[in-house]
Amino acid sequence: IGAGQGGGRLAETFHKFGYRRTCAINTSPQDLNTLDIPHKLCIGKSGAGKNMGIARENYGEAKEDAYDFFLDSIGEKFDKIFICAGAGGGSGAGTVIPIVNTARELQTRYGASTNKVGVILALPKVSEGKKVNANAFHTLRKVFDAVDEGKVSPLILVDNEKMNKMYPNLAVAPFWETANKSIAGLFHLFNMTAGKDSTYSS
Repeated sequence: IGAGQGGGRLAETFHKFGYRRTCAINTSPQDLNTLDIPHKLCIGKSGAGKNMGIARENYGEAKEDAYDFFLDSIGEKFDKIFICAGAGGGSGAGTVIPIVNTARELQTRYGASTNKVGVILALPKVSEGKKVNANAFHTLRKVFDAVDEGKVSPLILVDNEKMNKMYPNLAVAPFWETANKSIAGLFHLFNMTAGKDSTYSS
């Protein structure tokens, strides 16, 4: 499940790697329109404008629709749900914890092997400004609490400031695409390795 613009882009990247049970949810129809994945749900009219409270409120009003949307997107048989979100924006940061709670409801209802939800959380670059970094700080605290409460595992943090140092000469558009491919590609490699028959331990 991709939440917000950054999370939606990560979900789209997983879809490009062949993960078909992916979807995106956002308060901004413009952000959803640019995603090349089949399952998209808009829970707002003009985005959250970096305001996590607006996104949280919109999700609360659309919670039942979101539940049905997630179920339609991923089906009733699955091992675990992962949520991708950017920690600094409004839509992703504001909905990540509510979506964790909805995903846990789905996992419990449909007998997933665990009740813990995976979260891939992208941290903003320092240059993205005080508001974005303040959002990331508050989001991290809430997600860390969810880890302590046994709701989230694993929590995978993507540090875009470090990514920026790894790929220093890329323009904005190719930077985000490269960063997303790096993360999704590592995850995909792990899944492929662990899923293959081998005479060795993998």
